Amino acid sequence: MSYGAAAAAVTNESLAHESPGRAPPRPVPVTLVPARSGAGELAVEVAGRGNPVLLVHGWGVDRRMWAHQAAAFRRHFTTITYDRRGCGQSTAQADHALELEDIDAILDELKLKGTGIVGMSQGGRVAMRYAMTRPTRVTGLVLQGAPLDDAPAPLAGDASVLPIARLTDLLRRGDRAGVARELSQHPLMSAGERRTQAQAEIDAMLKDYRGEDLLRFSTTPAEIDPLRAADISVIHAPTLVITGSNELLWLRRIADRIARNIYGGRRRVIRGGGHFVNMTHITDYNRCVVEFLVNTTRPWSERALGSV
Repeated sequence: MSYGAAAAAVTNESLAHESPGRAPPRPVPVTLVPARSGAGELAVEVAGRGNPVLLVHGWGVDRRMWAHQAAAFRRHFTTITYDRRGCGQSTAQADHALELEDIDAILDELKLKGTGIVGMSQGGRVAMRYAMTRPTRVTGLVLQGAPLDDAPAPLAGDASVLPIARLTDLLRRGDRAGVARELSQHPLMSAGERRTQAQAEIDAMLKDYRGEDLLRFSTTPAEIDPLRAADISVIHAPTLVITGSNELLWLRRIADRIARNIYGGRRRVIRGGGHFVNMTHITDYNRCVVEFLVNTTRPWSERALGSV
């Protein structure tokens, strides 16, 4: 299939999963991939056929945030979602230092040499690190609301700053319900007004957040291994940087900076979307990402030939 034909196949029917009622996607069997370091396993779902795309979820949530992407993407790609360490159904303990190794384990288990990667928020940090250190395994990169650590951050009193100390205290007191309530009201976790179904889906994930990363470590990934704009200039995978127009201002500015610092990086903004734009503006998001990945995930030889 030529690129033009593939792009033409990206229709509203194949991408839309935000119709009235938001019918839940069909369940997909879960594969448990053993972690290479330490005990435990990673919960992985694989659906569809075609060139592979791995979806990496953000902090505080799990692979369910990609449900409406997985349902649409599997018409075009072998679509892989998984629960990061300490999240969802994965039993491997939270450890930011092992997350790149986890992606290696998943790809090797599925016998994949490489994949396109979509990373949201802290999942975008993981995706960028992977593209920097395993360039031959990344065929394309989509970054949604991803952070950089040398960009101006909001002031400590800014409502958009996560109250990490407060959340850690609640977790130590065993008040996971209190953590879920605080996170649900935070601007980063807001689906926006009138997006009640999307908010319910986000809240369901927040209720299941175990907080292992906060309980096990006193430092954040930004403090352990800061990611700077100059670092990401080594990324050569085709890259799309995407946010909603209602994303927090400092994250929109970081998105602009990421796109400028990755050679050939493209920047897209989805009108009306916030941090979870993939869950609130599903059709627009899916079309934008699929049209980008449908070309970049194909080997260069096939792109040159214009056929698959």
